[in-house]
Amino acid sequence: MGDTALIKLQVNLLASLEKIHVNFKKDSLGRKTKTYFQQRLKRVDELNEEFRSTHKSIVCSDIKSDDEYLTTDIASQFEELHLELFCLLTQRHDELFPPTSEKEETKSGTQPTSSQVRFVASTQFPRLPVPSFSGKFTDWASFHDSFNRLIHNNIELNPIQKFHYLKQALPLERDLDIQQMLLTEANYTTAWDLLVKRYNNPRIIFSHHMNTLYNLPVLVKEKSDDIKTLLNVANVCVNEFKRLKLPIGECDHWIAHYLTKKLPTETHSAWERHLGSKIEIPTFFDLEEFLTIRLFTIDAIENRSLAFNATSSRMLSNDIKNRHLYKSKSSARPTHNVKAHHAATKVNPSSQDCCGLCGQAHILRRCPMFLSKDCFERKGIVDKAKLCLNCLSKSHALSQCTSSKNCIQCGQRHHTLLHFPRTSLTNTAALPLAQHTSTSFNSASAPAQGQVAPINSHAMSTSAFDLSAYVLKQLTTELPSRRSVPQQLSHLQGLTLADPLYYQPKKIDLILGADMVAQILLPEMRIGAFDQPIAQKTHLGWILLGRIDSPPSSAITVRCHHANLELEALVQKFYENEQVPTETPMSEQDKWCEEFFQKTHHDETLHGQYMEGIEDYFHLNQIVPATTSEDQHYLLTASNKPTFTSCVLPHHAVVKKDRSNTKVRIVYDASSKTSNGRSLNDMLCTGPPLQNDLPAVILNWRLHKFVFLADIQKMYRCIDMHQDDAQYQRITVSPL
Repeated sequence: MGDTALIKLQVNLLASLEKIHVNFKKDSLGRKTKTYFQQRLKRVDELNEEFRSTHKSIVCSDIKSDDEYLTTDIASQFEELHLELFCLLTQRHDELFPPTSEKEETKSGTQPTSSQVRFVASTQFPRLPVPSFSGKFTDWASFHDSFNRLIHNNIELNPIQKFHYLKQALPLERDLDIQQMLLTEANYTTAWDLLVKRYNNPRIIFSHHMNTLYNLPVLVKEKSDDIKTLLNVANVCVNEFKRLKLPIGECDHWIAHYLTKKLPTETHSAWERHLGSKIEIPTFFDLEEFLTIRLFTIDAIENRSLAFNATSSRMLSNDIKNRHLYKSKSSARPTHNVKAHHAATKVNPSSQDCCGLCGQAHILRRCPMFLSKDCFERKGIVDKAKLCLNCLSKSHALSQCTSSKNCIQCGQRHHTLLHFPRTSLTNTAALPLAQHTSTSFNSASAPAQGQVAPINSHAMSTSAFDLSAYVLKQLTTELPSRRSVPQQLSHLQGLTLADPLYYQPKKIDLILGADMVAQILLPEMRIGAFDQPIAQKTHLGWILLGRIDSPPSSAITVRCHHANLELEALVQKFYENEQVPTETPMSEQDKWCEEFFQKTHHDETLHGQYMEGIEDYFHLNQIVPATTSEDQHYLLTASNKPTFTSCVLPHHAVVKKDRSNTKVRIVYDASSKTSNGRSLNDMLCTGPPLQNDLPAVILNWRLHKFVFLADIQKMYRCIDMHQDDAQYQRITVSPL
């Protein structure tokens, strides 16, 4: 093999070592097991041996002293990187898997010093508890490893002691056959083998961990604790799959897809924005890295909210304390004749705790008359007295109630005595129809979306219909508007009316639309005289349609609401008023001053420095003369619209005289509007943000003592543009 091939091999070995170093920093903590560190160290040693052997062959050959291999000192680079990587792997291994005994310390190759031995001997560590087993297959791996290391393989314990610890570790209600075994040395081996055979079943362990993964709940709100729990469960399952030697590391894309369906809407949206226009299928490692960074932001927001709430509570408590202090001080002062205009109702102390319903000396929720009524009548009493729906107090409304107690039945914000019972009839929302019922709902006790609300009719009807209803505080006023005189009509004799008291004004509980009327009507009908109402049979009973005799009314009120709004014109005018003008209007005098300044003003020094910067671009091959004109980039689109595939950028100088190196910097304005009213930046796709999240960066700074900031000088000049794309970055320069 020639020298060129050997040098290429050395460069390849250096690149392999750098790749191991980068991948080690990227790998998650869950992947870094003992086997992981052993394989990494083994591979690093193999690369080192191969590099040394090849380097020896190159040095012994007839290689020139000015060869690039020797001038760049690749051997020293490899040696430094190998030493750094070996120390990093060894240190992280000792941190994650510290030696548990002196034998393991010696086996790992690190000999403790005399000071370390004295420190360990003088330190009293707490006693480790005996590992306990819950009986679940998902906890078997943890119990097996801990019990195996602390008890089973402990040479200082005899089989009787091990068997005693094993019985203590097992749950009382499971594995009774092992619990009932006699405490002998021979039975310990039998019991341990039986337990391993029973629970060390990879198929069942895999099934239980999959069930744990699939039973993860869907998160509704973006809370750090919930996201951490989801991520921890996923990591435990993934690590267990790796322990079972499943190739999960090569095909964990489905886990990432499944977990995104469990995330809150806000987190899922942030994840999709993070992916942007990427076409690669995201892995679980990508999702874990994103959620880890996302948790920094969520924790920062939650901590700020907690601090704000604590400050508000402290200010409120101080305010209350100051008020009490002011009252106590004012009561200790001598009496003065002070006139104050204040009106208050004098309340008899004996009547302050009187019931508002029966007048007895007890509160409303202890009133026997109030307790004897049903929930609907209680609700009417509370509404009439204008009491708080939660604590039944008359000193405040529900929105101002400070009580932390809610309904025991449903947990909503109302008193338990005002709870409306709900009956689940079917899996869907089945609503038995009714013409009249005493049921009334409010915002505190209304049925929730998708729940069943039965409304019973006076007629014995078993029909039920599915419908969607809106629960409002009030539907309309009482109907009919005035009381009428009931008539004895012959064609209505013997009919079961849906509302027998139709002539009395009552509260309307339910309004049905025309779509439901067609479903409740039955074909039978009773027709009387010309001026008498018609009786129509329905599933609710017989209903009356038509006119009845009633006392004449002295006044008739007609209300008409009409509104005609030109919505589009109003919205357009609103945006025109709020929009920032793109051009500043100039008077004729201002235009003349601007033209005069441009014609007469010329800075020779600035122009010379400016042209030096342009010439610097030419020397560095960062700019080349244009070989085509704008007319050559003119073409017609498929819809015969003219367009140009080039753009001329305006540029100007930014002068900073306090700079020691670059006093004049050339700035190109790609946001400047062209003849069609658009700029180059308006037409380019920005893509997803590539910068790190600023709150996460600031939080990372708190992990270390020092922070380094760096900048790449003239970075954007070093990016080569394609010939077709470079036409959109044309500039014009006038020579001296």
